[in-house]
Amino acid sequence: LKGGGTSSAVWVYLDATKNGIGKQVDGSGFFNLSAGGWATVTLLLWIVAFPCYLMKREDLIWKAKKSPVVVSGRAWKTLVLLAVGGYFIAGQAFTAIVGQAHATSEYVEVCANHYYETAQSLPQVGIRNDRGDWVRTCKCISGLDGGQTAEDFRRNTSVFMSAHINNMEHCVR
Repeated sequence: LKGGGTSSAVWVYLDATKNGIGKQVDGSGFFNLSAGGWATVTLLLWIVAFPCYLMKREDLIWKAKKSPVVVSGRAWKTLVLLAVGGYFIAGQAFTAIVGQAHATSEYVEVCANHYYETAQSLPQVGIRNDRGDWVRTCKCISGLDGGQTAEDFRRNTSVFMSAHINNMEHCVR
């Protein structure tokens, strides 16, 4: 997703600067952003900002034709945007690789036992309570924070289990 967010942010920046879209002096509101502002918001909040930019694009171009904003250093700013987006992508890849490396079989065993025992003590809500499903779930979860100890896991997941047991049916299928 971040790769798509990065490429979308670069496209938004290049499109906005090409069309003279920028912060208008006489404008106000959320959509009155500079080209860099649109790109940054797209990079950080892609799911909201990119569709907003696409929906407002024609209106922004129309306003820019009356009062275009000329951007200097467009190539350098594009490279900075690519570097920041690349940093986000590299960070996510590193977290996924390192997180999975810390997912020891002992950790997964403790996790699965904890979920299985907790589910046994809760009222039945019509879900399967198969230990193999819990092992698969715990392997998945361990990639998010493989560095936590088994004791931390027990303490931190008690609340999770009681609050989300009704949704577990979707997790174990």
